[in-house]
Amino acid sequence: MERTKSSKPQVSENKKPTVTITRNTTVIDPLPIKNAEQVEVELVAPKIEAATRLKLRYRKVGGGSLSILGKTFKYNDVFEAYPEDIPKAFRNVVSCLSTEAEIKQSVAEGKGIFDKEILYKVVPSILSGSFNVINSETKKQINEKQLNKADAERLCNSLNI
Repeated sequence: MERTKSSKPQVSENKKPTVTITRNTTVIDPLPIKNAEQVEVELVAPKIEAATRLKLRYRKVGGGSLSILGKTFKYNDVFEAYPEDIPKAFRNVVSCLSTEAEIKQSVAEGKGIFDKEILYKVVPSILSGSFNVINSETKKQINEKQLNKADAERLCNSLNI
């Protein structure tokens, strides 16, 4: 049996990588790769306007801890947040440290952010002097019984929150 060193590895026709073993080295040839066409890609970064709205400074004054925006604040901690970030139930345990001018500016800039369309409306009944609460999208009556104006407005306000 005679061994010969081949200077060129053999290429099989099924296009699998070939392995050539010689006395001291093992050579593995990779698959041939065709030249791929180059495609030009443009990366366009979206234009983001700088946020000019101010965050207000608050101090935690009540007992216990307060979790806002993934952070926990304890007694006497100072933090910055938008007024709508603080839950209504915890507004009595924080005091605002910002000036009145900053408060007015932040509230004025944030007014249009969370405005939503009014979905429920109070409509007077045709036959009687009572009122109904109507869904403006489906035009269906929400209340089961006829309501007076004060009760209908109270129901409408609680649904539109």
